[in-house]
Amino acid sequence: MKPLFIAKTLEGKEIIGNTDISNPGWQYIMDDIKEVSFLLPNNEYFEMKDYDKYLYGIEVVMDLNGINKGNLRIEKIHYFGKKGNIVDEFIADINTNKINKLVHNWEDIKNKYRGWK
Repeated sequence: MKPLFIAKTLEGKEIIGNTDISNPGWQYIMDDIKEVSFLLPNNEYFEMKDYDKYLYGIEVVMDLNGINKGNLRIEKIHYFGKKGNIVDEFIADINTNKINKLVHNWEDIKNKYRGWK
């Protein structure tokens, strides 16, 4: 399996994430990131660079019925990049392998998410 992300720090160090989606290793990054490649659901990498800050998030749902009742299922993966007062959010849909982009104002979301690197 491929690592879930590969990050390069401002100091030139390479940080390789885990392969386990429940513990990607993002929280262990202590250095500022220069660029990062995130593994998409289709097993290709999505490269983000030239942002001031980055964030990675997983959206899960719990099956309420059927054979997977009570189990968590990953629906979407969110990749954020902050540049100045603008935040680009790229949303990878697990079911369709499509990526949608949203743009946010930093002031509107800065306290909504934790873990920015």
